[in-house]
Amino acid sequence: MMVMTSGPALVAEGLVLIIKEKVTINKNSQAQHGGYRPGSGRKPTGRTRRTFQLTDTEYAKLKGLLDKLRTAKSSEENERRN
Repeated sequence: MMVMTSGPALVAEGLVLIIKEKVTINKNSQAQHGGYRPGSGRKPTGRTRRTFQLTDTEYAKLKGLLDKLRTAKSSEENERRN
């Protein structure tokens, strides 16, 4: 039996042990794609995504109430600034 390997091999009594060479990669030469970067990403709004199952009537009422709440909140914040 003949074994072809790309690295050194040790053959003893029918056993083949392949010795793999350790490869070191210089991290400075790798591309700098992805990962954490300061200031990147979507800025937090303080809101949490939630899911509801509503009828069309319930949705219309809830949407109206939510618009009123957000309008009131915006006007309160504007008053505090002035």
